Amino acid sequence: MMVGVASTGVIGEQLPLDKIVSGIAQLGLTKHDGVTKAVLTTDTHAKTITVQCLIDNQKVTITGFCKGSG
Repeated sequence: MMVGVASTGVIGEQLPLDKIVSGIAQLGLTKHDGVTKAVLTTDTHAKTITVQCLIDNQKVTITGFCKGSG
């Protein structure tokens, strides 16, 4: 499993990767409801997408989510 981490936090400040890695481990490989609900602020619902494709003849699943009410 690969996870990309992004932040709109303070420029130049490192993210607390130990906390992030621990949190990702708690989510499990397929469960994403927790994280999508955790980032809701003015959003009215979670926004997720999952696609599958072949890369080098191997099935790959890519899941993403975003936030924002606009």
